[in-house]
Amino acid sequence: MKGYRSWHNGYIRQKYTYQLDLATGEWQRRRDMPYPRSGGEARLYRGQYMLVVGGSGHSQEHNAVRPGRSQWAPASEEEWRGFHDQVLVYDSDEDIWSVLDRPMPYGMNTIQATLLEDTLYITGGEPATGFNFNTGDVVMKGKIRLLEK
Repeated sequence: MKGYRSWHNGYIRQKYTYQLDLATGEWQRRRDMPYPRSGGEARLYRGQYMLVVGGSGHSQEHNAVRPGRSQWAPASEEEWRGFHDQVLVYDSDEDIWSVLDRPMPYGMNTIQATLLEDTLYITGGEPATGFNFNTGDVVMKGKIRLLEK
């Protein structure tokens, strides 16, 4: 299928986003995420911003990204290396994606995330190592600040 690429164990990463109109029950296609991913968490902030944290691009090279060291894949490839430590932010009013300028301290897959007011809490997760079980003993806490436009 166009836009889908699977890893050797069959997981599918996706970059497509849709918005459900609860009044009509119709799905509307929105702008694609900056790169395909899977296994992350999404949390709505202030009814306008979607924060997407954690996850994996399911690259063949899971350990290509050390904790806290995101790197873009070569320009010739549309894949992200290793588990994600970058935070994607979607502005639903503007239909624009951006990448937060401060990554998470650790790039983890299958994390648990909770948003309480202006604070994002992230726990657990699967580390990008050869021992890939959901055994992360890390708790991450991030304070959200909106900058004036």
